[in-house]
Amino acid sequence: MRRADDPASSLRAVRGIRGVVIGVAAWALAAGLLLAQVWLLVFGAVFLAEELYETGVLLLVLTMADDATSGAR
Repeated sequence: MRRADDPASSLRAVRGIRGVVIGVAAWALAAGLLLAQVWLLVFGAVFLAEELYETGVLLLVLTMADDATSGAR
């Protein structure tokens, strides 16, 4: 938020979101193991896989856009 005009700020934001997602998925997986609940294990695994794929694609697009603008200078 401090440097919103910085081109790397989008990358930092997505990496932060990715960290939160990993934390939520790890919590769900741990709770599933602790409570012996299969649905929590499935939710944690599916949530983690989908979000890592989604943020991975977003990071790829942002990185490619950043490289394209850097090369144009």
